[in-house]
Amino acid sequence: MSHWSRGWFVVCLGFGLACGDDDSSTMDAAMEDAATVDAPMGVDAPMGVDAPMGVDAPMGMDAPMGMDAPMDLDAGTDAPSVDAGPVGGGAATSAQILTVREAAEGTHDPALPVDDAVVTFVRPTLGSDPAGFFLQAEQTGPAVFVAIDPLALTPSPEVGDVVGVIVTETEVVGSQVRVTALGGVTVESSGHDVGFLVQDLSDALDADMPDRYESELVTVTGTLGALGGGGPGHVRATLVTEVLDSPNFVFRAGNADFDAAGLSTGCDVTVGPSPIWRFASTTQAQAYRFTDIVVESCPAPTVVSATAIDNTTVRVVFSSPLDPASVAVGDFAFTGGLSPSGVVVDRNEVTVTVSAMTDAVDYTVTATGVDDLLGTTIAGMNTAMFLGVGAGDPVPVFTEYVEGSSNNKALEITNVGTRALELSTCEIVLTSDSGTERRHTLAAGRLAVGAQHVLCHASSSAPLLAVCDEVDSTPVNFNGNDAVEIYCGGVLFDSIGQVGVDPGVEWGDASVGTQNQTLRRTDCSITSGDTNSGDAFVPADEWTGSTLDDFGGLGNRRECVG
Repeated sequence: MSHWSRGWFVVCLGFGLACGDDDSSTMDAAMEDAATVDAPMGVDAPMGVDAPMGVDAPMGMDAPMGMDAPMDLDAGTDAPSVDAGPVGGGAATSAQILTVREAAEGTHDPALPVDDAVVTFVRPTLGSDPAGFFLQAEQTGPAVFVAIDPLALTPSPEVGDVVGVIVTETEVVGSQVRVTALGGVTVESSGHDVGFLVQDLSDALDADMPDRYESELVTVTGTLGALGGGGPGHVRATLVTEVLDSPNFVFRAGNADFDAAGLSTGCDVTVGPSPIWRFASTTQAQAYRFTDIVVESCPAPTVVSATAIDNTTVRVVFSSPLDPASVAVGDFAFTGGLSPSGVVVDRNEVTVTVSAMTDAVDYTVTATGVDDLLGTTIAGMNTAMFLGVGAGDPVPVFTEYVEGSSNNKALEITNVGTRALELSTCEIVLTSDSGTERRHTLAAGRLAVGAQHVLCHASSSAPLLAVCDEVDSTPVNFNGNDAVEIYCGGVLFDSIGQVGVDPGVEWGDASVGTQNQTLRRTDCSITSGDTNSGDAFVPADEWTGSTLDDFGGLGNRRECVG
């Protein structure tokens, strides 16, 4: 038997406590050895070794549980009552935790006891993640998350408590095992140092295996990779250590804590000690609070991009959150005669008010003198180009419609507005004669004022495909009796046909109709389309008909030139 086990046994005997298992041979051995053992709990051995607790009790034993210390000492203080070594039930408790983790989720009857477990961490509610606490007994686990706010329990578990719980229900969420109901909880002792349970994953080759580390207390140092969403209220980034670069090992923190720490891609951070969070196949080194993050270093901020939002507004995106107090109008300079007049800072984005731009003209912005939240000033990589946005609005309309033989089908869209159109904001909606609706978002790109964008069926003939800008069968799979609409930013700009009405074969007739013909918009000065797709549609009112498979005017609006 180890010194620790024997010492603990003597302490238990002195206070009439039941310790460990009921193996009689082990108990006999403990009683025989008790007279000569060095006891970590404060037992005075015959060799004259002083007990750490510093109080000689009868039989040479200090009072257990820190009785000589004030009752309100916080865990982690240097008070002599706080145990610095292992506490809890060790392997026996780990076996009970493993039973809980491996049990089928749902209600447990009989309930599953966990005795002498150490509370390693208490986490708050954040986003969709619940408040709760973590239980563990040995450094290499296993551990389990109790998804119950400790403030809702009596007594309320705290970090450093040794507790016993009765598990009556578990649930698996995102592959993470959670205890969701307890039949009882007892706090057996308090104020223990949980440091003996911390694992450092900085050099762990298997850190990306969540089955190995789920809910266990860890610390890790690494470099943040590409950032992304980490669920409601959270940011996540790959966490690259000296020995591991895996998409399944990530850093995760709340948005506010991430921003407060001034983090960005390339920052070197130390996370924890805090328990591993898990989602599906990812091991997540989680910062549950700002204090769980230590920033070792971060690269200087850079300009990532710039975008014209409207005729007098430019959004400049930086690589890391900026200190608002460091950002001023004079920190931004523009080419093309643009003059800044105002700035608004939102995390890593600055919205700059400028003088009026010219549509479709290239501009460059240069940022100087701005600092990130760590006080680092921008240096290189401080410029970005963007395309100007003119005054007015884009207006997309259909100007040619091809319903030819076989799959020769196409739509020509022309921007008749006064500024360029971002095509990815637009959606083509095809409603069949039976009422079935199909939607297609146009590919990203800018459609200049007066320019055309041609969308074709993927199985069109080679001559037709040669003049197409985008190919997709869904939005142009019409047969003459199907209505077509174009929406941009959720606003209807134009339509062909009448939604909700089956015209039979086609709208119109053999001279100007929507079947087996090419239709072209006759009014070359048109400034808006048919924005009422529910009213009657008469093709001859605005269109002229041409022969089957006539593609000659697609993409150039030849009928309006010269």
